[in-house]
This record gives sequence, structure tokens and C-alpha cells, in this order.
Amino acid sequence: MKEKAKKGFEFFEESLREGVRYAQGKKAKVKVESLRVKLTGEDIKAARQVLKVSQPQFARLMAVSSETVKKWEQGKNPIPAAVGYWAEGLKTHPTVTKNLLFEMAGKYSTGQ
Repeated sequence: MKEKAKKGFEFFEESLREGVRYAQGKKAKVKVESLRVKLTGEDIKAARQVLKVSQPQFARLMAVSSETVKKWEQGKNPIPAAVGYWAEGLKTHPTVTKNLLFEMAGKYSTGQ
């Protein structure tokens, strides 16, 4: 991996880890901003396909109802920025994003 790409990847991974800490209510170096990318229902469906999860499973990962995921995919509900960042991460860095998302979900399910 080229040095510049490696640094970009490391920055992306650390940013996601900081986001996880922030979501867990821990002290984190984060800057909250709005999503600059407009996502569609197809993007959410593609994110689910990368994760190999159903709508109900994706809903649990995103802490929403399966009906909400269905409405996102149908274009009936707007997609929150936080969900959009995960979906974008799954497009650009699927392995690290998938690992961090499942790591975060595991910590929440076990109460850690």
C-alpha cells in the first residue's frame, strides 16, 4: 500500500473508532457535521449486501426498526447522516467499516 493511501486508511479507521467512542458516550475527539453526500435507498440496500444482513438485522445494527430500513430503501424516509456515514464507509473501505460496525454492535449487545 502506498504511504499516502496507508495514512488515509489509518485516518479513516481512527475516525470511525472515535465515532464509536462518541456513540458509546465516551470522551472522543469528534467534530459533528452534516453528511455531504445524498444517499438513496439503493445505497442502503448495497450497504446491507456488503454486510450480508437482512433488513431486520441491519435495523438492529443501526438501532432502528426494520420498518424504518424498509422505508429508507423505498425512498419514503430520509436517511440520517450517521447511517449515511456507515453506508459510505462500507462503499469506500468495506472491510474496516464492517469490522468496526460489528465490533460496536457486539459491545452494545453485551453491555460493554
